[in-house]
Amino acid sequence: MNSFARKRRILKIFKLMMAFYQPRVYRPILFLSVVIALISCTNSSDNDNPPPGTAPSSLGALQEREVSENRTVDFEFDLGGEIAAFQLVARNENEQLRLVEIEDPEGNLVFDSTRALDNRLSGAGSLQNSPVTYNYPQLSSQPLLVPGTYRARFELEPAEFNSDSDEVIISSVSLDLLTKSDGDLLTGTVNVNAVLSASAAGSRNIRDAVEEAFRISQKMLSRFGVQLHIEFFNLPELPETLPDPMAGDLLFEELAAATEGGINIYIASSVPSLGGQREYVSAIEGASPGALIPSPRSAIVVDINRAAGEDGLFDHSDEEDDSDIDDSEVRLLAENVTHSLLSYLGLSDTVNFSGSTVASSDALDSEKCTSLDACQENKGANGNLMFPFPLEDEDSDQDKFFPRDRLSPQQIELLQRSVALD
Repeated sequence: MNSFARKRRILKIFKLMMAFYQPRVYRPILFLSVVIALISCTNSSDNDNPPPGTAPSSLGALQEREVSENRTVDFEFDLGGEIAAFQLVARNENEQLRLVEIEDPEGNLVFDSTRALDNRLSGAGSLQNSPVTYNYPQLSSQPLLVPGTYRARFELEPAEFNSDSDEVIISSVSLDLLTKSDGDLLTGTVNVNAVLSASAAGSRNIRDAVEEAFRISQKMLSRFGVQLHIEFFNLPELPETLPDPMAGDLLFEELAAATEGGINIYIASSVPSLGGQREYVSAIEGASPGALIPSPRSAIVVDINRAAGEDGLFDHSDEEDDSDIDDSEVRLLAENVTHSLLSYLGLSDTVNFSGSTVASSDALDSEKCTSLDACQENKGANGNLMFPFPLEDEDSDQDKFFPRDRLSPQQIELLQRSVALD
């Protein structure tokens, strides 16, 4: 590691500790923890790690505005001719909100929550916890960005009343705008901070498995023109059980602010919100797309106990099996992490199940199947990285899973348009 990179790492670790400890504990413990973290923090993949990508340009928070009587709020923002893509991040303290529409300088709606296609490409049109994030453009078939003034309208959930006075509680929304001017839609770099928390930070078996999983992820994504720059951090002071990133938590916002760019992926012992997911899903993202600025949902969390299996060790593999179905727990971890990362960057699940039947699908050219049985026979569908979960091969007498390692042309197109890619 060169001198500049080491200084950058030291500064990041110090800020991470500051974010976690203040005002939680005394400063002497903070400095002791920094020393411990510096000793334990290594980057074994430096030789293969690409240089960090350029962070998107942030124009800062636009003016905070009060919500109107009809529970909507409008913002205007200007885009120059050099802007290739943008991300909007709308925030409210206590209420759910959604994006209603975005109008370009020529009066065209580039996003309309009443259009089925727009809702299939983005979840921003549905009420959700703050923040609401929207990326544009997503596909080449969508209108190009026109220089000038844009208008975005957001809507909050139905008003709450003060039970003492019967008055509507006044609410407001703030909006952040991030942009990128890089017109290269074939290659790009994503910055990732891998944070091993609590006991995961002290386990060599977990550390080795996580590093190998990220190497697999780097290799998979490089085929689509995406480079991952990864930095590893040990934070044993974090709790064993981390909050649900979809619900949001101030801890994630504080730590995201401390890392100064990049997507934070936390390796935790437990994530309760994964209890409702299928058995072999071990990662969950705060939002899709996720905010590229600090927010309560700026996180991807991995439940390492679910990933390691019942024995708690990453040792289940069949190296002598030369079939295209590998049962490696490390490989499944890599696929789960990559799936959540792609979701954070804006890709949707290819299909959504209701029981064993496909209830809906994305609006892209990815291969589809109509049921769990049909998905067993369709490797184009079950092999997509955005297939919602690892699919176990029912014809195998062992725990084997169809590999997820591909993306469709339109998925790659949408991925390359993300503001997170420089």
